[in-house]
Amino acid sequence: MAHADRAAALTLAAALAAAYEDSPVLEAARADLRSLDENVPIASAGQRPQVGFSTSTSVSVRSSSDTPEGTHVSRSGIFVEQPLYTGGRVDAASERARLAVFLARARLEAREQDVLLAAVETYTDAHSAERRLALALVNRGRSERILQNARDRYRLGGSTGTDVALAETHLQQARAEVEHKRAELTTARAHFGAIIGLPAEGLEATMEPEGLSPSLDEMRGELADHPELRAAGLAVELADADVGVADSSSAASMTLNGAAFYVDQPSEDVSMEPDVRLGLVFDVPLYRGGADRARSRQARQARSAREHDFRAERRRREAELVSAHAALESVRQRLSALEARRRVARIAIDGLRQEAILGTASMTDVLDAEETLFETEIDLELLAQKRVSAAYRVLAATGLLSARRLGLDVFHYEPDHHFEQVRSGWFGRKSDDETTR
Repeated sequence: MAHADRAAALTLAAALAAAYEDSPVLEAARADLRSLDENVPIASAGQRPQVGFSTSTSVSVRSSSDTPEGTHVSRSGIFVEQPLYTGGRVDAASERARLAVFLARARLEAREQDVLLAAVETYTDAHSAERRLALALVNRGRSERILQNARDRYRLGGSTGTDVALAETHLQQARAEVEHKRAELTTARAHFGAIIGLPAEGLEATMEPEGLSPSLDEMRGELADHPELRAAGLAVELADADVGVADSSSAASMTLNGAAFYVDQPSEDVSMEPDVRLGLVFDVPLYRGGADRARSRQARQARSAREHDFRAERRRREAELVSAHAALESVRQRLSALEARRRVARIAIDGLRQEAILGTASMTDVLDAEETLFETEIDLELLAQKRVSAAYRVLAATGLLSARRLGLDVFHYEPDHHFEQVRSGWFGRKSDDETTR
């Protein structure tokens, strides 16, 4: 979807799509993930043959009493080293690399949630700032009419100078409120550009996301798939793999070595002769100063720490879900109360305006009623914004805030694409380019 098309009428879905596609935070996390993908073939290389070519030349000179003699020797050939048994080191390293990739994927999903939630909040904030400025302009217009009416009545002897002064003061406050709301809009639009990457133009009113479960118990059932909780669980598995890596470091290993060279010695009867060697190396660590044992103990303590981290993360996720759900319900209740208050304020202001014409209501009563109506409308607009943000916070708290689940019209990043390209490569570079999706 082109950015020019989005700017005409920038819906929340279009803004979320722009944030998903163009977020530097997500692009950096994706690049970090692709970098970790490479650790898998790096680990697998530990059980593959190592082949090299070598060439050398040497000259030796022997001096005698009569004539110096020189010998020129050249060696060229290839050598091969094939691990036969690594004591489980390669398997442990490969498993660790694979789990590190899965952990990074879960954290990428968590960053996606953060970016989308920030986009929702900046969108609703910018739209709400536009609406609050519009309300302030309407309030200023009402204040101007009140002042004009007060002046007209003063000239006719129907009001006092105090009434005019009160109306002038109220108008000054209304004008100051307009400038304050205009500054809030400027700030909101600046944040919008930073998060969404587009100008805040053509924003529309938003609603709560569809498919939000009304039951807190049902939401708890979704927590197991929360990316942060999955990341904590994978961190435990990764720590367990670290134990395997530490334990295997003290295991025996066996390597097959081979080399084939041609040796050129012009001084000999046969100038070129082959030199073929084949050997078996069996390495058994006997004592390394206790470092191996210390690394194993260290890895086990780290695994224990990650297990406690997982328990703490599960509690945090449950608490965040309960808090987000309670905040949403609170906003909904406050909205209902404020809507009733606005209806009463409108009825009151209509009545006071009529009474003011008849001279039975004071200017102070009218201005207080106008101020109450304006404040109620502003509070309603703020709560409408908070309701949408709170609903998406509940969605994020359950781990369901993602571009795919929201049905955004975007190119969805597929981490498997790069992983499968590089995981089993034996030669060269198999991925399409450095920023492959």
